[in-house]
Amino acid sequence: MKLAYYLLPAGVMLAGCAVTPPSVYGGSVPADTGPAVTSPMSGQIAQCGHAGAPTATPQYPAAWAARMNRPVPSGGGDELLGGPSVTTVVDKDAQPTTLPSPVYPASAASNGVEGICNVLLDVTKDGRPSSPIAACSDPVFTGAALNAISSVQFPPKSVGGYTVERMNVVYPFTFCLS
Repeated sequence: MKLAYYLLPAGVMLAGCAVTPPSVYGGSVPADTGPAVTSPMSGQIAQCGHAGAPTATPQYPAAWAARMNRPVPSGGGDELLGGPSVTTVVDKDAQPTTLPSPVYPASAASNGVEGICNVLLDVTKDGRPSSPIAACSDPVFTGAALNAISSVQFPPKSVGGYTVERMNVVYPFTFCLS
């Protein structure tokens, strides 16, 4: 029997064991039927590569729909004076220059729970996240996703030579144990 230890970012250690296959008696070796199919453990999700596990679905709060449906602000009215005509753009696929470092929630790790989160946020002109809202498959991941997104930095966005704010950026997180 093999015992493997996994140290998670939060300092939680998990152990998993692999059972040694049984010895074959009588001189005949069974034909290879391919990889063994195992059923997923409770708490595992398909997004983490567990065959047969359920697909995790985020639970979107009511504030999410309200934010997605808000109008895009127009310029400040100084277009005739040479100011920007656009001060905010919708940019759902903005890519950060510094990646987040999420911490796996200890309670989720100890219970074998995996999950996903989508974080909806705006990005200021200087590239900092603003007003994040998290939609997670399990509420235990909400705090970890919101804390992680606060350290992300995005490159400034320029439209017509002016730096603009971004709204409705969606950043995904996947929390896997293995």
